[in-house]
Amino acid sequence: MQVQTPLSNQLYSKRYSQSTLLNVISHSINSFCNSMGFQKGYFSKFLPYSESQSLKFLNPNNTDKNLKITDLELILSHLDCFHKKMILDSLCHQFGFVCVDSAEMMEKGIYQNMETLLLTISATNGELANCFLKAVQDGNINDLEKDSLQKIAYDLRAFLILFESRIKETN
Repeated sequence: MQVQTPLSNQLYSKRYSQSTLLNVISHSINSFCNSMGFQKGYFSKFLPYSESQSLKFLNPNNTDKNLKITDLELILSHLDCFHKKMILDSLCHQFGFVCVDSAEMMEKGIYQNMETLLLTISATNGELANCFLKAVQDGNINDLEKDSLQKIAYDLRAFLILFESRIKETN
């Protein structure tokens, strides 16, 4: 059983279970560094650790060192939007929330008109229904089908939140 103190600065503890969040953070950092031609140690410049210590803190398999929330803030501040969203999506999904980057979508002109957004919602809803029907054909929803259904449902909720936001803007 994990004991948490209210004022603890730990984001999670690797001792109690495999941290999905740390795996996503590690993957996001690796992906970002690969896309930019950097080594993973690049982030040690921004964290309060040496390069070798940083690699221990970012390694999901190392149970000795734990990231702090302030470390996560520093990591997020040095990632691009795509890689930042990977981490935030994972964190939000873990606790039943949806991460919607509506400001970025609006800035890029994505879903500028309500019709396009509604068509996307309808298409995503149809995709969810189709995926569900395929999943229950054999009378059992396996893990791969569950993951697919959860991803589509998450996307649908994000589009609905964006739609609600757009409606509020029109008043």
